[in-house]
Amino acid sequence: MSNLTTERMSADNKVVALATSNDSLTLRLEHVAGTMLRRLQTTLEVEELLQIFVGEARALVAIDGYSHVYNNRTCGARKRGTPHQLNYRLTLAEEALGEITFYRGERFTDSEIHVIETLLGSLIYPLRNGLRYQEAMNAALSDSLTGVANKRAFDYQLHREVSLATRYKYKLSMLFFDIDHFKKVNDTYGHAAGDALLQQLAKVVQDNCRDSDLCFRFGGEEFAMLLAKTETEGAYAIAERLREAVANTAFQHEGHTISFTISIGVATYDGEENRSDFLERADQALYDAKHAGRNKTKIAHQDQEEALTQAAN
Repeated sequence: MSNLTTERMSADNKVVALATSNDSLTLRLEHVAGTMLRRLQTTLEVEELLQIFVGEARALVAIDGYSHVYNNRTCGARKRGTPHQLNYRLTLAEEALGEITFYRGERFTDSEIHVIETLLGSLIYPLRNGLRYQEAMNAALSDSLTGVANKRAFDYQLHREVSLATRYKYKLSMLFFDIDHFKKVNDTYGHAAGDALLQQLAKVVQDNCRDSDLCFRFGGEEFAMLLAKTETEGAYAIAERLREAVANTAFQHEGHTISFTISIGVATYDGEENRSDFLERADQALYDAKHAGRNKTKIAHQDQEEALTQAAN
């Protein structure tokens, strides 16, 4: 037997039952549990694991919706018209694996509750492995200083976004930017100040972009953003909002108020170029912004930039 424990929670978050995995399964339950376990061993993606579990469980119990919450991340969703729920706090050898909730319009019977609690024994080890894998991937793809995604994550996401934009024929834009005169900041206030400003800059960026926008730190003072389903005009507007927000922010470090600006290059995927050329055009636009005096936004195609500038005026 596994050492899974599932604390069934009431609506007011009180423990109302403590169940353990059950070896005395009916023939049908054994069959579903076996099929489920084999399928759960085919992936480490948490969302896929949960979808497999619920899909197989529905062969025995009607489930209208589910959600799983772990470290403030939620998978699944509750459907309207499902007032009844079963909520479990999952642990394995004292390792917290989040809370899972099942929803439906009618109350769950005692026999259905028994089935769900038994099947959770098949989910627990794959879920633990998936959560560990997810945390390891997040650590590998995150910049340790700023908390945003790193260059490795950018390479992966650029490949994915370009593929999606090509397949579904939608616009994809990129912002490439860095801090103006960052070396002077480091020389004046020290590298610790520089690190603190990079952290604060990352927060300003996240506060001034959409949830769908993806931010990456390349290293040093260089950052990039991928803007899915965004044409040049929209990307330019986001870049200008970001540039102005940074210029108007008084950054702080150990009692010092430090102001700085950023320069931004904008490029929109043309649907045919390779990823390297797309990135190179954004990088060239950033170089143009630096050459124009810094604290500027420049677009990869000058004619587009002039048209947008005239429209803004």
